[in-house]
Amino acid sequence: MKTKEKNKQLHESGPKKRHSGLIELIVKNGRRIEKLFALAVIISVVCACFVHVNYDLSEYLPDWAPAKKGLNVMEEEFGYPGTARVMVGPVTLYEAKAYKDRIADIDGVDMVMWADTTTDVYKANIFINYDDIQDYYKDNYAVMDIIFKEGDSSSLTKSAISQMQKMTGDKGYFMGSAVQNKSLNETLTREISIAMAMGVVMIALVLCATTTSWFEPFLFLMIMGIAIIINMGTNLMIGTISFITFSVAAILQLAVAMDYSVFLLDSFTKEREKGDDPVTAITNALHKSIPSILASGATTIIGFLVLMLMRFSIGYDLGFVLAKGIVISLATVLFLMPSLLLRWGDRIKKTEHRSFMPSFHGLGILVHKVRYGVLTAIALVVIPAFIAQNMNAFTFGNGALGSSPGTRVYYDEQQINGRFGKSNLILAVVPNTNMVTEKNLTDELKDLDYVRSATSLAGTLPDGIPEKIIPKSITSLLHTKDYSRIMIYVKSSDESDFAFQCSDEISAIVNKYYPGRGLYHRGNPIYPEYQDHYHGRL
Repeated sequence: MKTKEKNKQLHESGPKKRHSGLIELIVKNGRRIEKLFALAVIISVVCACFVHVNYDLSEYLPDWAPAKKGLNVMEEEFGYPGTARVMVGPVTLYEAKAYKDRIADIDGVDMVMWADTTTDVYKANIFINYDDIQDYYKDNYAVMDIIFKEGDSSSLTKSAISQMQKMTGDKGYFMGSAVQNKSLNETLTREISIAMAMGVVMIALVLCATTTSWFEPFLFLMIMGIAIIINMGTNLMIGTISFITFSVAAILQLAVAMDYSVFLLDSFTKEREKGDDPVTAITNALHKSIPSILASGATTIIGFLVLMLMRFSIGYDLGFVLAKGIVISLATVLFLMPSLLLRWGDRIKKTEHRSFMPSFHGLGILVHKVRYGVLTAIALVVIPAFIAQNMNAFTFGNGALGSSPGTRVYYDEQQINGRFGKSNLILAVVPNTNMVTEKNLTDELKDLDYVRSATSLAGTLPDGIPEKIIPKSITSLLHTKDYSRIMIYVKSSDESDFAFQCSDEISAIVNKYYPGRGLYHRGNPIYPEYQDHYHGRL
């Protein structure tokens, strides 16, 4: 009997002995810890202003992906172009030509594809075959394909789009990856702020209903707010985070890490109910809650760190920021919260109220009675649910966010697609070795039913006209010393089974003319086979 009591005492005193030094440090240096956290918050607010948000998911593709290889060559040889599609109307054919010329002169615009590329629009109407240009002009509306000098998320590209929107006014309709990125950039911060405010209000209401002091919700939210600010500021150590990470990190940190402060406050309240003074109560509360808090935090951190093993490096970006956020939340709860509890313990006591939560005794009895039925229901549902989750459709491009229903971009996209059909740019980069081969490839691509246009230098130059007599400022858009660029506009959306089928067929044709040497990039940088890979294996 004495042995059992001795073992029990050793078991209970074990955690206290292990953590006593750290707890004593926390309790005795509360004011210094508060100052350190206040300084960390100030520095983090400043640092957060210098953290860049990246809206280009292609930067996270693994180096082994053919799309990434094509992008690298594209960027080195031609730059990494952003794209857009612009419709103006109602306008005459000549007014459309004037709009096209003005758009082409905007700083940041590299190329504008329109009807005048293949047709002399200044001819008399009787000499113009409008059926030949209906992909670009019909029913008094004109649509143009824009390629920018810089990427979709470039400030120069955004400025160019803004100038186009101002120039076209009510007659302009805009869609495409560059427009989606601009819309996403402009609306994401506002949407996150709204979501965060709604989350804080709802959590505050829940806390008010489940706690027994009006001051406790304020304390919880303050602790989490400090942890979130520090996490956002320390993102400067990686310099750039993805817009996905930016949009979910704060909300997930608030939702996941709130429990740690609840654990500590619950332990502190129970110790105070025993009659202990505040210092003794917080010391005992730390002894009892630290193992639970650290165990809970460790499992969450490991779960987020696993994301960093993804070869699609968006996982590294997301996992690092979220895991860092949990570590900071743990540090804030364990180091700062004890000091605040000692400082504001009297306020918590003075603002106490009766519990608003009903007794769950009856629910507990009911759960116990139906336990076997629930287990049977779960067993019956788990297999169909597992099969069904593999049948979900996933979108990987910015279009699902930047042009979602309810946005102006979505409205413009419906207007353009309704009049001219869908259009998706695919870029092929091939060796600049033989103009005849390049022209034959271009002609075969043009003959595909789903191809709106295929533009290459070899396919554009009239027969017998040598490339060297054309100004380099023009040829450099499609040719460099080592590579040629072919722009292929396909009648499909960015992400669909049909778009992926077209993508595969075009890739096969390119490789037929340039076996093993054709580099290829489509507008949406993640191929369907990589989507399956990421969805099923990462």
